[in-house]
Amino acid sequence: MRQLTAIALLVCSYTLSPSICLSDAPLLLVVSLDGFWYRYLTLYNTPNLNALASQGVRAEFMNSLFVTKTYPNHFSIVTGYFEESHGIVGNAMYDPNLNETFDISTTQEEWWDNGKVIPIWVANELHNSSRHSGAMMWPGSNVKIHGDLSDHLLSYDPNVSFLSRVDTAITWFQDPSSPANCVFLYYEEPDATGHEFGPFSLEVRHRVEAIDALVGHMVEKLKAAGIFDRLNLIVVSDHGMAPVPGENVINIDDILDPKMYLRSGTSPVWNILPAKGKEEVVYDKLKAASNRSHFTAYWAKEIPALYHYSRNPRVLSIIVVADEGWDLATTATAYMKPNHTYGNHGYDNRLDSMRPLFVAHGPGFRVGYVSEPFDNVDLYPLMCYLLDIPVLPSNGSLDRVVFLLRKGSTHVHLNAWLVSVVVVLSLVVLCLLVSLICVTRRAKRLRRTMLEGESVFAFDARGDALRGGSAEEDRQLLMEAGTS
Repeated sequence: MRQLTAIALLVCSYTLSPSICLSDAPLLLVVSLDGFWYRYLTLYNTPNLNALASQGVRAEFMNSLFVTKTYPNHFSIVTGYFEESHGIVGNAMYDPNLNETFDISTTQEEWWDNGKVIPIWVANELHNSSRHSGAMMWPGSNVKIHGDLSDHLLSYDPNVSFLSRVDTAITWFQDPSSPANCVFLYYEEPDATGHEFGPFSLEVRHRVEAIDALVGHMVEKLKAAGIFDRLNLIVVSDHGMAPVPGENVINIDDILDPKMYLRSGTSPVWNILPAKGKEEVVYDKLKAASNRSHFTAYWAKEIPALYHYSRNPRVLSIIVVADEGWDLATTATAYMKPNHTYGNHGYDNRLDSMRPLFVAHGPGFRVGYVSEPFDNVDLYPLMCYLLDIPVLPSNGSLDRVVFLLRKGSTHVHLNAWLVSVVVVLSLVVLCLLVSLICVTRRAKRLRRTMLEGESVFAFDARGDALRGGSAEEDRQLLMEAGTS
């Protein structure tokens, strides 16, 4: 019995030890692979991402938002708002109210916190004091929003390798004093390689296949840390990538005098603020040139409603949108060389080339399911649900992604790992009860034996003391007993 109890305790300690410091709250890890076009999954060899998808879910593709740029779409993923609603309308912006410009290094709160956005890492920590979030290099994560930063934070550093980022994320999940239950991890590839060589290049193929191998290593590290089976893992991207031949350049200096306007934004979408009194002239020149070139010019008020892009002061009077495969430049900013194919994004989000991937795995998701497309703002209510926190207001909808979830699942922290722990603990308690019963019975048996021994001894002693008859009388008694 003692051996059985020891074995049960050993099994229990083995089951619990990898997860001893994990949060009791549901675990979520979101990994963004910048510029990962959804078609890379079929164009190139990606066995690890495909394995995650086959054991979990993937979308046919996901819809990014216009403009299909990195900062706006990453902020939409973690807030659930359209770009016009959260205010990050480009990787570069001009705010006429602030009379200031924005680039990807800007961390002033007034650019990011409009009073209504609550990034998911903040929402998770606001739910209760036992929850802790981590944000690693994610756009906007190093800015106080709603008065808060994530408890675990690492600012952007391209010199930190992907696997080192994964190792750091694991230490956050296992932190003994403030274990994270919600972590966001950003990786700048394959976007950087895609810009330099285009999505169909050998270089991008090698980069995508290397990233897939890194994803495989990440899964193994999560398993070794005892996290993977409890974890809802989402691998996502912000946009796709379109090839741009080096000769496909639209030089705006050939259309407008630089003194006539202020420009913000990055190719292929520019925001134009004409000089005072030059609004009509600037628009007319752009409109006329667009008829013989490869771009479209809109008054801000005429931007198609489906873009969800016009209702923000940082969207300036006129926007210029290059056609797919074309680049906007000035003489001073032109960099592309003829006879070389580059890559770019930012174009109309309805284009196939702008569509990112979505793959997910974990106790909250279905298995082997391929979903219809959905918008990236729908990830916000999905993540709220997976974290078991209230679904906060946003432009996203849980109804549009509920089909991704495992049937019958309520809150994903009631999962197989927890059930196994309960079973093992029940086994230990059962073993202890059995041991206690056995010990009690043995004690009772021993006491009974001792009591019976005392009674026999007393009878024999009494018999010897009181017996006064002869041996003949004894024989007579035995004979009578035998005949009775």
